[in-house]
Amino acid sequence: MAMERIEDLERRLQHARQQLVCADMIDNFGRREAQMRLWQAEVDRLERELSDAEHGFNPHGSGPVPIEPREG
Repeated sequence: MAMERIEDLERRLQHARQQLVCADMIDNFGRREAQMRLWQAEVDRLERELSDAEHGFNPHGSGPVPIEPREG
C-alpha cells in the first residue's frame, strides 16, 4: 500500500512538473503567472507529501517515524 501511494505521488508530481513547464509557455502574461503559481504550489505540495511518505512523516511533530515492513 505504501509503495503504491509513493508511485501515485511520483506520477502526480511528474504531471504537475510538466504542467508547470507548459504554463510557462502561455502567451497571456496574467494567465501565465496565475497558472505558474498554481502548478508551482502543486509541485511544492506533492514534493512535501512524497518526502513525508518516503520518510514516515509523524503528524505529531516529533520527527520521522521509521516504517516497519509488515509480516505475512
